[in-house]
Amino acid sequence: MPLGPDAQAFLALAASFNRFAPVDELQIVARDPAGNPVASGGPVTWDVYTSLDGVLWSALPAPATTAFDPQLGLWRITFDEVSVRWIKAVAFFVNTVPTEVTELLAFDRRALGPDGPLDTEIERTSVATSMSWRRGAASR
Repeated sequence: MPLGPDAQAFLALAASFNRFAPVDELQIVARDPAGNPVASGGPVTWDVYTSLDGVLWSALPAPATTAFDPQLGLWRITFDEVSVRWIKAVAFFVNTVPTEVTELLAFDRRALGPDGPLDTEIERTSVATSMSWRRGAASR
């Protein structure tokens, strides 16, 4: 999906986990037209929404924090952990350099202590995703 200077002024990336899953970080990977990591995240920030059904969406109780990692060419969106069926990241700005969004990754980060065991669920699952954009007022 394009997110560069010629892109629409609205992009939404949604994922369904098909079950409740803990999440506290999203990563959105971007590449330039040649397939190389994008060096600048530009003025892009992301808002995060959750849903039980993929139809009605609610903003997170506390705002998410967006940071761009130029070495990996991705945005890291961090927020307080939520357990959700659906999650969506929305950008209302475009990057200043040609940019193509290639992946949406979801993570549950945990700090591990030295004395406690870690119970984990290992499951390979396919996640349904969708992307949408809308023509901005300046593009009409």
